[in-house]
Amino acid sequence: MYPASGSEFLTLAGSDHAPVIIDIAEEIQIKRGQFRYDRRYSRCEDFIASVHRGWSRGVIDNSGGFQNKLKMCRKELSQWKKRNKTNSAELIQSLKAQLDAAERNHATSIQDVQQLRRKLNQAYRDEETHWKLKSRNKWLSEGDWNTKYFHASSKLRKSRNRIKSLIDENWIEHFRDSAIGKVAETYFQNLFTATQST
Repeated sequence: MYPASGSEFLTLAGSDHAPVIIDIAEEIQIKRGQFRYDRRYSRCEDFIASVHRGWSRGVIDNSGGFQNKLKMCRKELSQWKKRNKTNSAELIQSLKAQLDAAERNHATSIQDVQQLRRKLNQAYRDEETHWKLKSRNKWLSEGDWNTKYFHASSKLRKSRNRIKSLIDENWIEHFRDSAIGKVAETYFQNLFTATQST
């Protein structure tokens, strides 16, 4: 009866029992991937070129809106992500394997080994930057040192911040992503629409 249902076990916190969140849904909803800006991308010239390309291809509508420009940027950045490895954890594993192979091979030059070490160190810095941005708190800078607890807490915060439903102005609760988006859009349009006083 509920083919799109799912459950998620959260981290143990103050108890030996793990809390569980159960979503009961009647139909499977296809979710679009989200693109979030990551400071690591600013070092990639190809990323910046993709943003310029997308922005220049988009057009501003008659009322001055730039939704089309953002849409074109999204398409360009989606293609950029497919072409580039943005997962630091995967890159770290790959570089560690390459460095291990290079150090075992006596024919590899010292410069090549040093270059791989520099790339690996940069990948570790990028991974730490990623989690620092994702955590939005001071744990990492105050000495949590990237522990398993830190990662689990970051994922827990993400699940808590997820919007499951919204209630519209007629007090009707909406659960589908498309309906939630419409409720939010209507709310902000009403909020920011200038009303003329008579």
